[in-house]
Amino acid sequence: MGLKQSRRRKDRWFLPLSNPYTMMGYCYERHNLAYIFVRVDSKSPRIRRCLNLQWRKQSKPIAMDLLNRHIIAELTPEKTEADERNLQWLMIEYLRIHSDKLSKPRKSLFKKAIDHFVKDNMLLSEVTEIRDQIIGYMKKSKLHNNTIRNHYKALRQIFDYAVSWGYMQINPLPKSLMPKEIVKEVVVLKDGENKRLPEYFRSEAKRLLKTEPKDQRHARSLKLNAEAMDGMADLTEFINYVGSRITETLKLTWNDVDDKKITILGKGNKKREFPISPFPQLASLLKRMKAKRTGDSLFRWKSSQNPTVKLNEAIKILNIDVSGKRG
Repeated sequence: MGLKQSRRRKDRWFLPLSNPYTMMGYCYERHNLAYIFVRVDSKSPRIRRCLNLQWRKQSKPIAMDLLNRHIIAELTPEKTEADERNLQWLMIEYLRIHSDKLSKPRKSLFKKAIDHFVKDNMLLSEVTEIRDQIIGYMKKSKLHNNTIRNHYKALRQIFDYAVSWGYMQINPLPKSLMPKEIVKEVVVLKDGENKRLPEYFRSEAKRLLKTEPKDQRHARSLKLNAEAMDGMADLTEFINYVGSRITETLKLTWNDVDDKKITILGKGNKKREFPISPFPQLASLLKRMKAKRTGDSLFRWKSSQNPTVKLNEAIKILNIDVSGKRG
């Protein structure tokens, strides 16, 4: 029954010899991912399935647990308790298995999607009820349409996992019900308005540096805020010349800049080049920035959240009208 003892190779992961199912399956590596092979007896079909786990030592305990459970499911399909699995179990199980694979922002997206739209626990067999519940909460939600769309896609991914493992017959969230993306308006400022922003941030930096500190801690705070304002001046001036998005701009490093061009990585990982030589003022700005920055990045921020807040505050203070302007 199961596998032959001679096939226990070092490049595969087997269940411990003390486990009664040890000869019924194993894990193996393919394209740097962990796969399982299960065959409970000579008459059973061979089952191969990707676990969506990286082939590394840290993944082995999870892979072994999934292998063991899959063998049990093949041996006793009527006793897998599939009918007792519920939404809460699925959400916890998905995050547990994929925790080492998801980035912090992705993990946060899944958790928020679950918190907002998976509030009532239901059996996984109740597909229609699950769909009606989630769609109902989405219709009542005050979140932005694009945020709801992202949450919908995250939940669809979890349900796809449930379907692939046989926990559900179909995905309760079809693509046809996914909220349509709302294309954001692109604000285009006039030349005079473009210049006002860098000038404002530079004047703020000078004002902060001239402010008399109350104590040493206040002096340090003034210095940091002044550096941030000076950085915002460089950022807004750079964007004025290049026309790049804030998120694209903040990803730039000095390796992306040479004497002739700036290589920008845009949406869909598509690269585009912006020439420097026709814009001597841009070349001068880059020279000043290079003298001030010690790190690899052109700008100090890794996330666009803080610069966006400062930019919106400046637009409000300068009374720049951005309504109805599109690019």
